[in-house]
Parts: sequence; structure tokens; C-alpha cells
Amino acid sequence: MGRKKKLIQSKVKNVKFQFDQYWSIKYTEVDQNSKQSDYKVIIKARSGDLARSILKAKCKETSPHCKIKGISINMLHSNSVVNGLKLNLKDWECVKSSSFPNCVNVLFRFNSERTERHKKHLKKLGQNCLKDHVKYSGQDLTQEQKNHMKWDGKWKPWPNLEREAFKERMFIGLKLNNNCRFKAAKYISVSQRHFQKLLKKFPEVDWSKEFPVQRYKFSPEDNLKRVQKLRESKLKNQEAFLREMSPKVISLLSQGHSYASICKSLKTSKITIKNCIQYHEHKK
Repeated sequence: MGRKKKLIQSKVKNVKFQFDQYWSIKYTEVDQNSKQSDYKVIIKARSGDLARSILKAKCKETSPHCKIKGISINMLHSNSVVNGLKLNLKDWECVKSSSFPNCVNVLFRFNSERTERHKKHLKKLGQNCLKDHVKYSGQDLTQEQKNHMKWDGKWKPWPNLEREAFKERMFIGLKLNNNCRFKAAKYISVSQRHFQKLLKKFPEVDWSKEFPVQRYKFSPEDNLKRVQKLRESKLKNQEAFLREMSPKVISLLSQGHSYASICKSLKTSKITIKNCIQYHEHKK
């Protein structure tokens, strides 16, 4: 039963329904004093993501300084089971009356006991959210000072000889690759985005003048070649499709099937069937 329930929830997880569904959401609220409280609510929405956003907006409205974590969402459906019992009509009436949004604009929260599974889930979230708190030193430095320094967990002086050697390496990378920034970044083993940042660390060089970007200008002939290639590719794909489909169509026609039955069995159209017949006759 648990496996079947999990399968249903995985199917409806990213579905946007035509009508509102009822979503059972379990979450943990952390107040200003780091006190944690587990709650369960019912949200009425067309999708799980929308239900999550409605819950966050309402919690922020009622208690702006509290944080929400460990959100677990399950959609209530016809085969839903709560405490080992299937939901009946009376239960569905309670779900409807306790859901949010409602006419009184109140989020009905039910205290929920933290299960072992929920504890493991919260522990995993805490491990994923842990970050190394690095104390960034030298944030009062000006950009001009940072241009002569390098970052290694903190700002360190960049020896002049080393800086000039690196700049020369960037020159060589651009010259060898016809001023292409992407290839030059690959040459010095950095990303293109980082390469653009490195250019700003050498304001004494006018990169746009000394190494102008070569932009290719497309001519009408290039456009004609592009269109011709697209047409050839389309014709090639059409021929491959007809080559695969025509034996099936001819086989069904020889067995006495009508066009309508062939369309239904092969999930195609009458125009495709006629094209397959023409292709078969042409190849004879």
C-alpha cells in the first residue's frame, strides 16, 4: 500500500490540474528563538508548487520573522489512507472545511508529532544547508587596489612579475584564437565568465581596441545556404519516414484494410497513406 501511495504522489507531483485539489502539507516552523514546531495543514490549489507558495505567503503574512523548512506535500485522492483508514464522506467534509484559502482567511494548523522519517529528512536538509562561513577580509579595498591583488580565501598581494606573466598569457591566448574570448578562456583554463572578470583586473589595457571582437556578418548567400540545408534535411527526414512506413501501409492494404482502419492502427492520416503509396509506386 505504501509503495502504491508513493507511486501516485510521484505522478501528481508536477501536474497542474484543471480544478483545485486538496494537499496535505507537513512542515516545520522555526521562530525567532530557534524553537521548532511541527504542523500539518490542508491547502486547496491546482498544483503542489502553488500549494507550497500559498502556504509560504500565508505564514509570512501571519508571522514575518518565522522561517519554514522541511515541507512535505501529499495530494489527497480517492484512495488516500489516514491512520490506516480510508477517507469517507464525513472525512472529506472535514478536509473541505479545514482547507485554506477559506472565507474566514484562517490557516488551520494541526500539531504534528515528529516521526523518525521526518527527523531523518530534517537532518538531511540541515546537512545540505551547512555552508562554510568565510570571513571576507579586505572588503574596504577599492577596485584599483584589488586589481593588484588576488583572492585565495582572502585578498593577498599579487606579485608584479606574476601579474605581468598572467597578462602576457592572456595576450597570447587572444592572439592565437583571433581575439575570441571563449577560446582564449579555454586556452588559459578558465571559464568564459571568469575571463571577462579578469579583463577588468587590467584596466591599463584597452581590450576593445587592442583585441577587438571579430563579429561575423551574415550575407544573403549565407542565408540561402542555411535555407537550402534546412530543406535538404527536411526532405531526408521525410524520405526516411516514408521508407519505414510504406511497407506497413502496403501490407495492410493487401490484406483488405480500409484507409480509416489503417489510420487507426498506424495512428496516421490519409494524406500520409497516399504519400506512402506514391513512394512505393515510384520505387518499383
